[in-house]
Amino acid sequence: MLMAHYDSAPRAYGAADDGAGVAAILETARALRAGPALKNDIIILLTDGEEAGLLGANAFAASHPWMKDVGLIMNFEARGNSGPSLLFETGPNNSAVIQTVARSGAHPLGSSLFYALYKLLPNDTDFTVFRRRNIQGLNFAFGENLDAYHSPFDTAGNLSTASLQHHGSYALELAPQFGAMDLKELNKARGDDVFFDWLGTYFVAYRQAWVIPGEVLATLGLFALIFLQVRRKQVLLGRLLSAVFVPTLFLLAVPGIMAAIYWVAARVFTSRLILADSGANALLLTGLALLGAAMGTVVFAWCRRSFTLAEFSTAGLALPAC
Repeated sequence: MLMAHYDSAPRAYGAADDGAGVAAILETARALRAGPALKNDIIILLTDGEEAGLLGANAFAASHPWMKDVGLIMNFEARGNSGPSLLFETGPNNSAVIQTVARSGAHPLGSSLFYALYKLLPNDTDFTVFRRRNIQGLNFAFGENLDAYHSPFDTAGNLSTASLQHHGSYALELAPQFGAMDLKELNKARGDDVFFDWLGTYFVAYRQAWVIPGEVLATLGLFALIFLQVRRKQVLLGRLLSAVFVPTLFLLAVPGIMAAIYWVAARVFTSRLILADSGANALLLTGLALLGAAMGTVVFAWCRRSFTLAEFSTAGLALPAC
């Protein structure tokens, strides 16, 4: 099932959210009808009432007779009007689905980290309705230029055609692949995948079950490194234990000071701040990042007097292993 919503927020024209998703699906449907028949039917669901509380999606899931036939869903959303379309949410036991995405020619971008964070947020999309029913699926969205989100700037003239095309690439590449599969196989418990794109180019995916063995192997390698360094007298064990506090100081002090400075700036300029990824906010975030880098450099220079480079490096590796 290909899904998007055609309603928009008050005062918004809805070109990106979610006219882009609707347009990508309609063009995909036209292309699929012009090609060979697929093994599986394709259901096109253009919902209403998404902005008002996922009303259309809930109505379909609760009462439509086709609901029992849905084996996989691709939902298309937007939270801006430009940028790449990111895979930011999946259904449970997504390994087989993600492996199919990774082998596709849709130029997939996204990260399982987004999904882990998204589950902690109160935000919902139409896909949420079906994920709660344990239906497999993929949720895509582009989100740059947040100024346009739910605003009068969300017009067709301001919509990035590259973002629209990326939506379409997912739909047109993946629909035939899933349309030729036995979708019942996707629902068998196979666990989740860890996935991410490598600098916006290669899409990397591997089984989540490999994470713990990988961490154990890396930790054993670190212990072996420390043993060899101590044995060769490249580091002293007591000094190495003390050096571990340095990256800890980095992680606590630098973000803490940056947060305090931002809090002060937000209070001083409260009437001028825009809650969006505007140019002014980009300069503010760049300034905060440079400030954090400067503070980190000062802390490093101060601590460098007491520890060798080998002690510093090994302590930096030891902290995440803990």
